[in-house]
This record gives sequence, C-alpha cells and structure tokens, in this order.
Amino acid sequence: MENPKSSTHVLALKHLEIRTFIRLQEIKAREVKQIIRRDKKKYIEDKCEQIENNFSKNRSRDVYNIIKSLTKTFQPKSVVIKDENGNVLTESRQILDRWKRYSENRFANTSEPKQTAINNNESYTDAELEPLRSEVEWAINSWKDGESPGCDEITAEMLKASGEAGITYYHRICTKIWKTGKWPEEWKRAVFIILPKKGDLQLCSNHRTSSLISHPRKIMLKIIMKRLENILETEVSKTQAGFRKGSGTRDNIFNLRNIIEKFREIDEDLHICFIDCSKAFDCVIHKHLWKTLRDMGIHNNIVKLIENLYAGQQAAVRLEC
Repeated sequence: MENPKSSTHVLALKHLEIRTFIRLQEIKAREVKQIIRRDKKKYIEDKCEQIENNFSKNRSRDVYNIIKSLTKTFQPKSVVIKDENGNVLTESRQILDRWKRYSENRFANTSEPKQTAINNNESYTDAELEPLRSEVEWAINSWKDGESPGCDEITAEMLKASGEAGITYYHRICTKIWKTGKWPEEWKRAVFIILPKKGDLQLCSNHRTSSLISHPRKIMLKIIMKRLENILETEVSKTQAGFRKGSGTRDNIFNLRNIIEKFREIDEDLHICFIDCSKAFDCVIHKHLWKTLRDMGIHNNIVKLIENLYAGQQAAVRLEC
C-alpha cells in the first residue's frame, strides 16, 4: 500500500516545480521585453541618425522614405477579389482574368474606334528639330536611382552606367523615332502594379494601378516634355495648382483658408463645391486630346509622335497571388 505522506510529498514537489517553471518563464519574458525595448530604441536611434545624415546631404527622398518606414501602418492585402456580379474569386487564374477585364474596361476608349498608328512613311517636311545628343544625356542623368523598371528590366542605374556609348546608342534610336514616328514595340508595353486604397479591397475599383514603363522610353518622353514646358506654362490657367512647375495644391489650400477667414470676418455665408472626377485621367478621349494639343500650337510632328505611342499600347497586370 502506497504511503500517503510519500504521495503528498511528490505532489508538493511537482507543484514546486511548476511554480518554479512559471517564475522562470516570467523572468525570461521580462528579460525578452527589456531586450526588445533596448533593440527597438537602438533601431530608432540608428534611423534618426540616418535621417540627420541624409538631411545634411540634401537627400530629401531618402529622408522621407526612412520616415515613411517608421510611421507607416500595416495595410492588409486582399488575396481574393470579386467579379462584376459580386461573386468572390479565389483561384489565381480567375483573379488574373478579372483584373484583365477590369483593366481593359477601365482604359478602353468606347467613344472612338480602336486606334491605329499614324502613317509612319509620312515625310515631316516642317518637322521640329530632332533630339540633340545633349538632350539625351540630360534625360539619362536626370533620373534618381531606385526607380522601378518596366517589363524590359532596364534600370536607371544601367542607363547611367552605359556612359558615352549608351548616350550615343540611345541618341541614334531617339533620332530614328523622331524621323519616322515609329516607336519600338517593346517601348509600348507597360506593367500595372496594384496598390490598395480604402474600402472593400475585394473590389477592383478600390485599388490604384501604377504603370511601370520602359526607362529607355522615358528618355524620349523627357525630351518631348521639356520642349513642351514653355508652351504649356502659357496655356495652363494660373488657377491650376497641380501638375505645374513651382506650384502645388498647397497654394489652393492656402487661398481657400484665406477666403474662409474673410467670410467669417464679415459674417457671410460661403458655399464651396468640391468635384472629384472618378478615374478622370483614364477616361480622356484621345482624339480630343490630340486636337487640344494642336489648338495650343504644339508642333504636328510631336503630336503625331504621342499619337503613335498611344496607338497599340499593351499592358500586363502584375499580381502576387
């Protein structure tokens, strides 16, 4: 027969072991928390030091990227999506097909027939001066490192590293495009990456699409944009704050605050109307855009270059399924 005292002694030892184990776990947990707090403090101090160093070297982009990494909150990604009828799609193939249909409908111009490239054999007798080598060099060197490449995977760093040989090579390509009006097919391809916004992330419309285009294509676009700057500045209304050099929406916010304060001073009612055009940039009818550019006095050669770039464009949607 088992001794009751012996059983009681064994139980007491087990309880002591359990209490000791729990006590040790609590001590370890406190030590881990202290280590986490210490490491977190050191991590933030290191980041602050990086911010100060970048700020002293006028690297504003790096400064804001570090601040963003410290302050951003977790943004969940939706692994499923809803179709046009509200049905939830879970299969990768179905999700890709849904995004394909959404992108086609969003960017399709239903108000005019499908665009075809302008006759590339036309001779531009009054064509504007073709791109200069110095313009190509400026366009390549004006990029900031770290920008995402297009489907050709050519980065800004690669173009810069190509040196004089690269400048000569792309100057020859840009000159040929300028003379013929024909763009390389690879330069017409883009990659859409999906960025979540607010609301129900199972709806395609609650995502933003960012287009990644070829960096070599950007060389030509930068040259065209630089040549159009002076004309556009005289044509764009002074009341437009966005997409104007030396101006920003903060200017309109400042003006609006002043107006509100003045109306408060005289105790008068003020009515303000805000209009948000949904997907405004995606719904522009291209033929009206070309007409507007010509009416503004943009050289016909440049307008045809832009027309041919938009004609027959292709895009792929990049997803993490």
